Amino acid sequence: MTSRLAKAMLACIMLGIILILMTSGVSALGVSPARTAIDFVPGQMEKVSFNIINNENKDVRMMITAEGELSEYVDIGTKIIEMKAGESIKEVQMNIIQPWKIDKAGTNSISIKILELPQEVDSEQKKTKVDATLEIIHQIKIEVPFPGRYLEVPDVYITTSQDGETVLFTIPLENKGKEDLSSIKAMIEIYGPAGDILGVIETTSADLKRGSEGKIEGKFNTEGRRGRYDAKIVILYGDEKKEIKKGFFIGSEYIDIVGLSVDKFTLGSIAKFNILAENKWNQKIRDVYAEIYIMDNKGQQVAKSKTSSIDIEAEQVGMFDAYWDTENINPGMYSMQTVLYYGNLATKRLFEMDVGFDSIKIRGGTGAVVGKIEGKGSSPLMAVLLGILVINILIVNIVIIKFLRSRKKKQNESFRENRNEIEKDNTLK
Repeated sequence: MTSRLAKAMLACIMLGIILILMTSGVSALGVSPARTAIDFVPGQMEKVSFNIINNENKDVRMMITAEGELSEYVDIGTKIIEMKAGESIKEVQMNIIQPWKIDKAGTNSISIKILELPQEVDSEQKKTKVDATLEIIHQIKIEVPFPGRYLEVPDVYITTSQDGETVLFTIPLENKGKEDLSSIKAMIEIYGPAGDILGVIETTSADLKRGSEGKIEGKFNTEGRRGRYDAKIVILYGDEKKEIKKGFFIGSEYIDIVGLSVDKFTLGSIAKFNILAENKWNQKIRDVYAEIYIMDNKGQQVAKSKTSSIDIEAEQVGMFDAYWDTENINPGMYSMQTVLYYGNLATKRLFEMDVGFDSIKIRGGTGAVVGKIEGKGSSPLMAVLLGILVINILIVNIVIIKFLRSRKKKQNESFRENRNEIEKDNTLK
């Protein structure tokens, strides 16, 4: 290949890289931080600042506006700002003069909108009438305390330890009242799928000053349980309480292969195997089926069979029937890989078998494995990358074909020139 072709192929590769980067979804403009929180103080002036990020390092013109019930108290200053191509970050400052009274207790939001403007608009009068090509928002939240005592619980975070033995409840707390709070704690009741109570735990306690934040925690011992459960969380502070209900999972769906047996057997006939599987989950698992793979003592597969699908009730045992035609099979040692499929999970277990003329002796299974089934579904990003790869291959092929045609054309032209020179020499002679 010539250097010209190599350069063309390099350009195609660079195009592919650019296309991949374009799939990352990075916005042309960004704002940091995304929000500012202010405690309400009647009549006080607050200075708010944030950065606009020019991700594409291009010339950009923007208009800044304020929206919300309290937007009239925002002094934006310069409403039209510009960023040059080499300017990656620009700080924006504005003042908020808080009113003397806000009727709504809690969070009051003001949206500071930054709108990218088309470059061809010049006059400031026209700028307020055109549609923006991009809009980003910085949120200003003014926190107005509630009268008396008021506790806010944004959420309850429930996490299971890696070994599945402990569930941690983390409860964030925000004192949004006008009084301090002391001895805040929670009682957590754990319920099974049938509504039966499995246990009650008490969390740690916390004291919160007015306007401050904190958290309380509690741990639940799972005692080997798996499945979906419900928690009733009652947060107590003084004579008041808040109640939250939330579901959570311990572990993941799991079906264990607990046994394998065979009916009366004669070599040369069809052997019927009974596969026993126990649902360790606390809810029914549907559409479970098994596949068996039988290998000889050299590891060569001699048979494969698939069972019908069944549903296995919560914490119950189900049975599958699998079959093996032993015609042309010799006595000896064989192994059976048994695989259960349910959802996108699979459980595997390997059994050793001593096949005789009138019996099959099964030895204990080993190597139980639980994991996601590979090849189910596809990643959207992978689909994009494959598409880009196909496009690159097509472009490279087109470049190569054009190069070969160009080279052939030049060769033909060179051949004609040589032939004309020869004919000219012959004529002169």
